[in-house]
Amino acid sequence: MAAKRSLSAALGGADFRQAVAALASLRHLDPAEARARIPEVYAQDEQRAFQIRVARLIADGGIGAVAAAWQELPSAKWRKSLVEAIDRAWLDWDDEGSIDLVIAALEDDISVARIALGSVRWWVAPPTARERKDASKTKAARAYMEARDRADSWFTRARRARVTRSLVNILRGYPANRPSLFWPDKFIDVLGHTATREDTEALGLLEGFRQMAGEVHRYEATAHDPSNLPWPTSLLAQRTGIPPGTPMKRVTAIPTGLLDLANLEAAIARIRARASSGQPPANPDR
Repeated sequence: MAAKRSLSAALGGADFRQAVAALASLRHLDPAEARARIPEVYAQDEQRAFQIRVARLIADGGIGAVAAAWQELPSAKWRKSLVEAIDRAWLDWDDEGSIDLVIAALEDDISVARIALGSVRWWVAPPTARERKDASKTKAARAYMEARDRADSWFTRARRARVTRSLVNILRGYPANRPSLFWPDKFIDVLGHTATREDTEALGLLEGFRQMAGEVHRYEATAHDPSNLPWPTSLLAQRTGIPPGTPMKRVTAIPTGLLDLANLEAAIARIRARASSGQPPANPDR
């Protein structure tokens, strides 16, 4: 009874982190038992209404039901918070329905889509050899890599096509939507992992960005007076044993405002190499 009360209290409580943990636990229960754990909350704030609505959807149809009703959930603030929580604790949400939930979030308001983007990239970008080697060093990291590999089989051709459409819709408004987009290069990178050479609009869109791309930084060097080095340069010189009087310069990276040309070209190349099935010719990158 104590566990039941605890789960119910968390679902109807004001602590969103505890509520999300309770929602993750709810998915492992029998539907009738899950419904019995959901409290009747008459509170009046949007957060609790969101938690209870999500709990009822999970009890009735699992995470997939939450994904299907995504745009009906109040509001963008709490949808964003749920995606952030799932991203931080994916092992608690390791479910095919969670894939659809995050894809639905990518189709949401741009503030929500920005958060979903990182999760989507984790699934669609093949892990490097270095990442796999690093993941083998700890139990927790191995568990996350195994979860990532399971999600790869769930990320079907249809889901990749849906992600591609969402990314094209977002990037189609660039550069007018740049103030809200924040990271256009990251959206371009993920599009390069989902679109195929049959996605002519995606390719045309990226090709059109070439005129807005180049080096993302320019560099300026300022010479220091070797007899009067500014802090912390003087401290660094002292700690590293640089002799007094050594000429030194400060190099400053200044953003150019351009898209990353190397990132853009890499995305285009991946798309052109990927068949309509989502599979490139002789490469595990789906």
